[in-house]
Amino acid sequence: MKTATAPMPPTAHALPGGRLRRVWPAAVALVATAAVVTGCTATAAEPTNLPEKNIAEWVTPLDQYIPQNASNANYAEQLLVGKCIEKAGLSWAVPWRDIHADNGPSWNSVERRLFNSDLAAKYGYHNGPAVDESLPAWQAFVASKQSMSSAEEAAIGKCVPEARKTLPLLSPTAAQKALDLIQVSYDAAFQDDDVVAAASKWRTCMEPQGIADLPDSPRKMPSDSLVSRFSLDLGDRVGTTSVDPKEVAIATADAACRDSSGFAKALYDAEWDRDVAALRDNADELARAEKEIKANETAVLDVISSNAPAK
Repeated sequence: MKTATAPMPPTAHALPGGRLRRVWPAAVALVATAAVVTGCTATAAEPTNLPEKNIAEWVTPLDQYIPQNASNANYAEQLLVGKCIEKAGLSWAVPWRDIHADNGPSWNSVERRLFNSDLAAKYGYHNGPAVDESLPAWQAFVASKQSMSSAEEAAIGKCVPEARKTLPLLSPTAAQKALDLIQVSYDAAFQDDDVVAAASKWRTCMEPQGIADLPDSPRKMPSDSLVSRFSLDLGDRVGTTSVDPKEVAIATADAACRDSSGFAKALYDAEWDRDVAALRDNADELARAEKEIKANETAVLDVISSNAPAK
């Protein structure tokens, strides 16, 4: 049975519920970011469209407003760009990608990095292995485009706008609104009195592990010394099954302490409550964003089905 101990961010520490990972592994990023703008409507009705709570997968009320096709949208744009560039006599052979690939057990459906006792026992602080046979070819393609000729750069300048006529970008609000609100909720949740108190209990629980730079909160775990000691790359998309037993021992202790101290539940509940408030206060804007996101997802899949190379 999977127990709850909370997500971690992709590139820093093992933060419960941390910033969601949005991956743009190609020559051109697709989404512009927008500043957080939160409205406040004192008489707004309480949301009725809330998902079922699931702390093990760190499901939150705003997940439903997150674009689900970040990597797919990037892939679709690259397919259109590639065809345009090749018409100019240049090579831009976009490889086949498995758009249904499994990111592995360390990521939830909206690409939050998870951390719980089961994952810690199997992978320590490392990510579990992804099931994506197309990833190596895609990574090689991305690497090959890090340095472009002047002709390729000129073609990119022409072909990206052409691709976006066929497949327009999501508006900044649709692309980023929920992510920004989630980050605000997440940061604020750490200031919650129950979370602060539980973090102190977690630290006391972890002291026997002898970590020289043990932080005051799980927000900064794994610590810098552990990242260095175990060569951790928390944003690794490939994952691994080969983990130092000492890392597993510390990670499982960490997961157990997050549960026994009440930290994981306190943080989850605090973030959930703040997400509910954000959904209530931004309901109309989020509803419009959701409609745009769904239309974009349909368009992305249409482009991929019409332009993707054979496996």
